[in-house]
Amino acid sequence: MSRRGSVVAVAAVAAIGVLGAGILWLPRQGETAGPSAPAASPGVAPVARTEPEVRAEALAPPGVSPARISCENLQRIMAQVLGELVEEAAPVEALALAVGVRDWLDPHGFWSAAPDSSAGKRIAQTSWIAAIHRAGEPCEEARAIGALLEREIGDLGAEFDEARAGEGPRDPQEEPWLAASTTAFESTRVTRDGIHTAHILGRRVGAVERALGAEFSAMADEGRRRFFPALHGAEWAEAVHAALLRSWVVLVDPHGDWAPNGEEASVLELDLEGGTPSPFWVHYARTAVGLRIDEGAEGGFRDGDVVISMDDHATMGLSPEQVEQLRWHLAYTHKPFAARVLRPEPLRVETLRIDLASPVASEFSADEYLHTTVIPYGDGGVYVVAIPDVRTNLGDELGAVLTSARLHKAIGIVLDLRGNGGGATEGAGGALAHFLPKAPLFALRRRDGTLEVQQAGDGTPEAAWKGPAAVLVDGATASAAEMIGGALSAYGRAPLVGAQTFGKGCAQEYLDDAAEAGVLRITTLVYALPDGSPVQRIGLKPRILIDEWQKNSSERERDLRGAPKSWQGPDVRDRRLMADLAGVHWPSHLGRVGPCAEPSICRALKLLGTQTSARR
Repeated sequence: MSRRGSVVAVAAVAAIGVLGAGILWLPRQGETAGPSAPAASPGVAPVARTEPEVRAEALAPPGVSPARISCENLQRIMAQVLGELVEEAAPVEALALAVGVRDWLDPHGFWSAAPDSSAGKRIAQTSWIAAIHRAGEPCEEARAIGALLEREIGDLGAEFDEARAGEGPRDPQEEPWLAASTTAFESTRVTRDGIHTAHILGRRVGAVERALGAEFSAMADEGRRRFFPALHGAEWAEAVHAALLRSWVVLVDPHGDWAPNGEEASVLELDLEGGTPSPFWVHYARTAVGLRIDEGAEGGFRDGDVVISMDDHATMGLSPEQVEQLRWHLAYTHKPFAARVLRPEPLRVETLRIDLASPVASEFSADEYLHTTVIPYGDGGVYVVAIPDVRTNLGDELGAVLTSARLHKAIGIVLDLRGNGGGATEGAGGALAHFLPKAPLFALRRRDGTLEVQQAGDGTPEAAWKGPAAVLVDGATASAAEMIGGALSAYGRAPLVGAQTFGKGCAQEYLDDAAEAGVLRITTLVYALPDGSPVQRIGLKPRILIDEWQKNSSERERDLRGAPKSWQGPDVRDRRLMADLAGVHWPSHLGRVGPCAEPSICRALKLLGTQTSARR
């Protein structure tokens, strides 16, 4: 997805992995460990982890200058990544690296991505891979590019200033409201020259400034400093280093990422935390003067508002990553703040008081998060629970659904994990606690061969769901969702129904980078199912196949360049628990199933009713 895209979604999603694969995340190293699982096999150590304390409440607001790191720190962090990866990094494609450097450096489309950028041409011509492996050379090349950027950004800023002050003939788009609310950046490939974009921005900012006067000028000046930073060549070289690191990390690790301090929200999976604060809107677009809310406005904002400041931070000139940082910074602060928005007819500034008194102002209830359908089955009903992603609090939300199912004497539970790209290991463990309380679940292997075992949550046998269960999966079921389905299947607790899954059997951890300049998300482990079966690059193979679900996703983990190899682990299952589950099976439906809004669900239930055991 282009960083300059006009629409950005921040509603609850599976995660930001590559090609739709979810992120399976573990905590940063050094976090306080939680209770450990008993070792389930000789030579296998218990895993002692809690889910990531991402310290979201400590997120700082974004700065004015682009992210920068020194040459020394660039090399230190690269060495750290290569040492932490679960296996040796795959070779990086030269063209992909150069394109990434150019794009990460330029969130607006006129620093290095524009066709007329000499710096962009120099980036494209640089042999970055060779330079990385020769001490000092990436930094020498970055200094040369930095000198070009200093001159070119100065020229662009002068064009902006002249256009901002201009009084000549105007385009209809420079009518003040249109100038304020119209998207200012190209959403995919950049085709406009940078000097042209700078002129457009200047004209639109000037039109709004003339309409609003001094009230807007200070914000316009702050935005101008973001659009055209007054950096020296050596400082621009450090911005090139940061762009190089961002591009390189995602190429050596298809599920990895790095973000500098001040932009950590773009890496942390905040949307997957249960009970996260309101993010204020769902979709927005960047304009010349701020952020236009397109959908999902909350907390006093309206769809269509153009937000020009939040808590005295101007929004003009923010990159997409900085927008997310500012929103989550304010959401987690839990303090009232003032926001200024532009509204039309006539164009005016309105000041809003945004008060998120409750830290769970936008907490999802089970009904909002999990969509449950009761489908007639024989003489009773089956609860089909659609789980869109694996949030941290999935165990709690699923527990509420299971309580209702017991109350209504449901015959069985079906977890619908189709399209679920994964999420938090804590959420997977919490969900499995309702079916396999305290069971040893997954062996995880690090690069040095160290093995650890993840354990299910601390559910009690008395509270566990004891009736029939099944799991629906397809090609888009990935990561922590595969953990849930795979564990239930490996223990014989629930059959898998549908199509072969994505095959993401690796896990990422958050780490502070070696230079303390930002945060890394790195693939540090591969895992196997409780019976030792590999998941990575293979996926889960359902016992009951549903033909129409085979086409739900054509992409798989095995197709990702740099994805870790598959791994067969030890069998860590608790045999006593398996013996207790041996008698659980689906009863006959007596030929009566449905109706179903989705006919293939009824077909799956009919097939389940013909099985005599829940074992694979």
